[in-house]
Amino acid sequence: MRRIALALALWSLSLPSAALAQDTDTPEPMPDPEMLETCGADVFQGLVGQSGQIADLLTFPEDRMVRVIRPGTIITMDLRADRINFEIDEDDVIFRVRCG
Repeated sequence: MRRIALALALWSLSLPSAALAQDTDTPEPMPDPEMLETCGADVFQGLVGQSGQIADLLTFPEDRMVRVIRPGTIITMDLRADRINFEIDEDDVIFRVRCG
């Protein structure tokens, strides 16, 4: 019985450190500036923090590949260096503009 109590006590001590080890607020790395230039996303970095409706209102030439990605949007995972992605968060704010 004492072994079980000791094992439970030791196990409970490891829980806080395990919880601290899972850092979910790790910032995402900055995109490579050269990659942003391949599709022209560098021009739109000033829109980060703005309303997602702005991305909907932008017009591009017909041959230009552009995606507006909102939470729950189903997208392909193919990487296209010539495609601009406007990523919108749950609050309808642009949080990233990148190529891909």
